[in-house]
Amino acid sequence: MNKKIHSVILTMCGLLTLHAEITFNVDDVACFYDFTYIKDHWTKSLAKNIKKWKLGEIEAYSQTKKDVYYTAFHPMMAMLNRAYDNHMAISISPDMMWLMIVQGLAKHIQENEQQLRTHFVDHKGKKVITVRRDDFVLGEENDWRGVFAEFSEQIAQSTKGDIAKVVVSEFSTTTVDTKAAFEIALMDSMKNYYSYRVMTRCGIPKVTLEGTPKDWETILHKTQKLKKYGLQEWVDSMTPVLQKLLDTANGKIDRHFWKNIYKKNNASGGCDINGWIIKFFPDVFSYRHIKINDVPSGISQVNFIWQYEDQKLNMTFLSGFLGVEVKDKLLCPHIGWAVIHESSEESK
Repeated sequence: MNKKIHSVILTMCGLLTLHAEITFNVDDVACFYDFTYIKDHWTKSLAKNIKKWKLGEIEAYSQTKKDVYYTAFHPMMAMLNRAYDNHMAISISPDMMWLMIVQGLAKHIQENEQQLRTHFVDHKGKKVITVRRDDFVLGEENDWRGVFAEFSEQIAQSTKGDIAKVVVSEFSTTTVDTKAAFEIALMDSMKNYYSYRVMTRCGIPKVTLEGTPKDWETILHKTQKLKKYGLQEWVDSMTPVLQKLLDTANGKIDRHFWKNIYKKNNASGGCDINGWIIKFFPDVFSYRHIKINDVPSGISQVNFIWQYEDQKLNMTFLSGFLGVEVKDKLLCPHIGWAVIHESSEESK
């Protein structure tokens, strides 16, 4: 038998790690090194391998510079099948074999959840494990590996025995992505005892309230005069909010109030709006929550005729919230106006 033993010593952060490998001959067949068939007939797509499970759109996945080919079957079995039929050499690591073992363990625990429950937990039903990540942005690059690690740490703290330590192993060949696979396998094994939640709460870090207390007092006073036009309920709904704005202008800042301007209780991103800002729209002020397109455009428009010498021009005055501007590193709506010539379509 022809043996080759290679050892690589890696020094990292003062830690000494031995990464060894051994290469040897097995069957008395010539080794085939032409990978043309694979490159020509297999699809090079890690994303496609993930999408085949038809679970939905991919938010993130482990990136690699290596070519990863799509297989319709378990990649370990597809690899062995191709290597066996075509006389190709293979490479196997401790991570690969251990992952198959812990995935088998997870399946066994799931199929025998009641018999094995007392080995792992004392609670009934499922407990929720939450990982908080306020800096995560939907569709952007986020540290999901850190999330997997925190879930496995919380499982380790809340389960009996050493199941977490057993499953999440580190070998000389382990990478950040193979470790992540072990951590998710651990979560999979415990999913009949726990449910998992990642919480991202959005919010507005800072507010600048312009104007003097007198300005805000004037708004509060003038708003009360609108009651006589049949707007009693709307005005009554706005009044406590306007009082809070006046209090803020006077230096009495209620952070809880301001946290609820757009969404109550710092709810995470999404379509529903339930903050106090909806009190300022008479069509929806009484709703518990609304969608952003439930709010009118924020534009006022008035048609008029411009008698320009011997011409009659159909025109429109337009004003209101015309957009969003950045002012002194702050976002704010831009208020403006326009005078517009009506198009021939509009004047018909």
